[in-house]
Amino acid sequence: MGAYGAMNLGTKHADVFATIASLGGPVDMKQLLRDSIDDNLEVKAQTEIPRVIGDDFTYDHLPPYPDRDTRIEMFQDLTIAFGNPFLHHPDPARQYLGSDSQPAQLGMDDQFGSFTAPTNPRGFLDGGDKNQDGLRQTSEEPTKLTEVSLLAKGSLPMIVSGATPVDVGGRLVADLNGDGIYDVGEGLVVNLSEPFVDANGNGVFDPGEQFSDFGLDGVDGTHDFGEGNGMFDYDPDRATWLEEDPLTRIEALSGDVIAMQRIYMDVGTKD
Repeated sequence: MGAYGAMNLGTKHADVFATIASLGGPVDMKQLLRDSIDDNLEVKAQTEIPRVIGDDFTYDHLPPYPDRDTRIEMFQDLTIAFGNPFLHHPDPARQYLGSDSQPAQLGMDDQFGSFTAPTNPRGFLDGGDKNQDGLRQTSEEPTKLTEVSLLAKGSLPMIVSGATPVDVGGRLVADLNGDGIYDVGEGLVVNLSEPFVDANGNGVFDPGEQFSDFGLDGVDGTHDFGEGNGMFDYDPDRATWLEEDPLTRIEALSGDVIAMQRIYMDVGTKD
């Protein structure tokens, strides 16, 4: 079994499993959420191609492992299982399509300003990563719908000026240096939490840190989720992710309880 599945089931049912063998893959859902924002969903202009762990990856320059198509499928699967922590859905029964989200209806974001959602309710086309290098070559045709993400149509000029974009699968993208690789495109709306000053750089809100009570979209006056309630807010689906987080579960246990299980961890060279 994969790392996350083994750790999640094993720690959840400690009375059944005396030993857990976690083989590769993410087991820290808090870190996975941070990595999703900093690497998998971040859109910015850059021409240098990142290749190894520690490089500055973006949505348009993803790592070669796992490949681009696999990442799109994994993000959709996690969203279907746990909800979408980046796009608030006022109706819990409609927590799948990004086009059903509150940001899509409001069309406002603190990063991109006013935007429009794609006309296709199932999003834009991406993937088609034939050589499995994580990049988007200009010769590759997109094949996968990005149903759980929300494209901020019209945002490209705010991200990079002077680019000559082309429409690929319903998203404007640009090859900035003519090397046959798309380097940047229209942005993706990411509303995990209200804006805050991460004073200690740990990637999560801590009591006492400064925040703007503008709601998840970070824009004052839109009356979206959390705005003006006098407290800091995460998207409610984040809590669902953490309920299924093995490390959060282990942190709440005493040393004696943890010692009742044997946990083996293994990481491959590409994990």
